[in-house]
Amino acid sequence: MTGSSGIETPVAERRSALLLVRTPFQAWIAERILRAEDVSEYELLYFTQHDAAEDRYYFAHLAEDCALAKYCYAPVRPLDALGYLDFLWQARSFMRDRRKQLTMLASIDDYVFAAIAKRQHEAQLITFDDGTANYFERSIYHIDRPNRRGKLYRRVLGSYDVTEIRRNSLRHYTLHKHFENIVDAARLRGIELDYSSSSTAGGPPVTFFIGDPFSQVFNEDQIARFTRYVEGMNLDFYVQHPREAKPLPLGAKVLEKDGRIAEQAIIEASKGRPIHLVGSFTSVLFNMSDIATRKTMLLPADDIESEGRRRLAVRADIEVALV
Repeated sequence: MTGSSGIETPVAERRSALLLVRTPFQAWIAERILRAEDVSEYELLYFTQHDAAEDRYYFAHLAEDCALAKYCYAPVRPLDALGYLDFLWQARSFMRDRRKQLTMLASIDDYVFAAIAKRQHEAQLITFDDGTANYFERSIYHIDRPNRRGKLYRRVLGSYDVTEIRRNSLRHYTLHKHFENIVDAARLRGIELDYSSSSTAGGPPVTFFIGDPFSQVFNEDQIARFTRYVEGMNLDFYVQHPREAKPLPLGAKVLEKDGRIAEQAIIEASKGRPIHLVGSFTSVLFNMSDIATRKTMLLPADDIESEGRRRLAVRADIEVALV
């Protein structure tokens, strides 16, 4: 059964929940899951390392109706242990059993969130999509190989590991039910995008380049190749990622999102015209697969992970260019 929220199998009884959120996209999904799970009272812990406008926008939106809301900003530091200590101190009141019926989270690899979740002794665990890590089989959500430091953090904090969260998740909500995910198919629940297709006005397509924190995932040579390839396209907008400090020099106008997630801002900016999305291995291409008339994914030709990502993109009707 699909309810008015556009999510399958709503739960009948009213419930309380602890909601753990790390990104604007997670917050956008979480609002729909709260309705699907018929949650009447919840507490919110929102953690960000970037304090972007999108973070503040979606935190404020979720915080309107909750019993307790905490926004934790712990900026990225050269020594990541200091960042975890900062977050842990801010979130210390959540490091105990909050006596809720549900614990809901998407960032299953976050050490502090995993420690908080493990302390919710009677709560059922509900997970939901974070992004491509959920359905790319070689991501850290599927291959849990923490380094020595990661193992130490888990031991000191008393955290679940990724495998334990996957095993204990009662239900997992996803935008891509046709893809394999972190749980078996019987536990998957589908979420339908609740904005309509924008391709109603006709005319030439509006082309959006989807930004990413490229410097964190690609080397300088790969970024240079991406830039040269995209420079030949007629871009209308550059959709900057919340964690992207500086957009690539492509000469396109940066899209004003007004705090919204990329998907919502793109729909509005297209003004009913066909949409062409260009980007790398970003969840936006997958999330808008049925809405955009054309999707182009750029992958580095010299990355061993590109072939697996290419196969996944093809399943979502996304064109792939190895650059």
